[in-house]
Formats: sequence, structure tokens, C-alpha cells
Amino acid sequence: MIETIKNLANILFFLVASIITVLTFLHARKTIFDPIKTEIFKLQLQAFEEILSFFQDKSEYDFLETFDFHQISELNALQMADDYVATFFEEEFALIKETRKELYKNFVGGIVSIKYAKKNLISVDKKNPILEKNIQKQKVKLNETKIQKWRQYEKGSVGFTKDYEDNLNKVRKITSSPILPEELKAHLNEFVKTVQKNLEILGVSITQCSKDMPKHFPTYSSLKEFNTAWIHNHYNHNRKPFELECNKILNFINDYLKINNISPRH
Repeated sequence: MIETIKNLANILFFLVASIITVLTFLHARKTIFDPIKTEIFKLQLQAFEEILSFFQDKSEYDFLETFDFHQISELNALQMADDYVATFFEEEFALIKETRKELYKNFVGGIVSIKYAKKNLISVDKKNPILEKNIQKQKVKLNETKIQKWRQYEKGSVGFTKDYEDNLNKVRKITSSPILPEELKAHLNEFVKTVQKNLEILGVSITQCSKDMPKHFPTYSSLKEFNTAWIHNHYNHNRKPFELECNKILNFINDYLKINNISPRH
């Protein structure tokens, strides 16, 4: 009987000791890890603030400006027009070639489509982009061989500017932070892909618009009426919207911080 009581006492002792040990560990873990979690949350708030300052209250137009798509579109469309001049009006192109070098210094890099790389290294608005009152009613027949060559034209290389590069790198840097939730990183990566995809779409739009150049500009003098607005319109109709991914980023932060559940104190 006494032996049984001793055994029960020992079991009870070790059971109580185990419980105390577990509780002590849990308390210690809470004491150690809670400050770490607090510091991580503070760092997350700083990262969120940086994200909000970049994305909040920006419209489609604002993102086009941020990534310099207006100038990029203008310069790449002009490059296509220069390629057209070089194809059909070689002598005139020689006159403008040097002046273009300074203009195209705004490009700091470019992308090349896979199709274009394999080939070389490897719905258009049919309305005339020239105002009717400025159209010269001339019956001009361009060289058929050159027309056939021009039909193969592709704006496979699309240049971008420093503003585009700097702001894209800014988003990439934010995305690389190890303290951001994975879902938020995924949304940021999708936004980066949208920016890059829109550069590719610009090249496709310019290629499609280039097919109408012989019809709209049959003479070198008619190119005085060349305006990139019709190419911009075609591009804007086909590009991917920025706001879709932007809203996903902002909504995630809103839900993560439960901003809508914070009520003012009375």
C-alpha cells in the first residue's frame, strides 16, 4: 500500500513538473518572440507605407506618366516612322539621321520580342490619321519591292527610358523585401509583369500601325503630317490596365491591417 502511494506520488510529481515546464516554456517563448513579432510588424508597416506612397491615388494616366509610357510610345513610334523613311526615301533619311541620334539618347535600354529575336538574331483603325483638310490628293505609286519589304516590318525592339527603368526597379526592390506577406509579393510581381507586358504590347501596336504607313504617307512631303496620336490610341486600346493589379495590392494591405474594422474612439 505504501509502495503504491509512493508510486502515485512520484507520478503526480513528474506530471506537475512536466506541466510547469511546459507552461514555463510557453511563457518564455511568448516573452522572447512577442517583441520580435512586434518589430517585424513595425518593419512591415514601414514597407506598407512605401507601397502606399507609390500606388495610392494613382489613375491609369498617372501610371502611364510614372513609367514614362507617353514618351516611350512617342519615341518608338517615331523610330518606326524613321524606318519607313529609310525604306522608301533613302536620300531624305540621310538628312535626318544625325539629328535623330540626340533624340534617341533618351533610351537607356530596350526589350526584344522572342519572335523578332528568332527572325533577326534569330485591330488597326483604318481611318487616315491625317486630317482630311491636309490630305494631298496625290496618286503616288511606291516601289512595289519596297512595299513587299515593308509588309515584313516588325517593331521587335522597343526602347525604354530612365524613368521607366528607375520606377520599375523601385517596385522590384519593394517586392524583394523578406518581411512582406507572400500574397502581397505575388500581387506586386503581377504588377511588374503588367508594366513589362505593356512595353511588349507597344511594340505589337506599332507593328500593326506600320502596315498602314504606305497608304497614309505615300510621299516624303506627306510625312510632314505624321502624328503619333493614332498610334497612341491604338496602343491604349490594347494595353493591359494598371489599376486592376494596383487595386489588388491596396485591398490586400487594407484587409491585412483590418483598416475597415478600426472604429474611432468616442
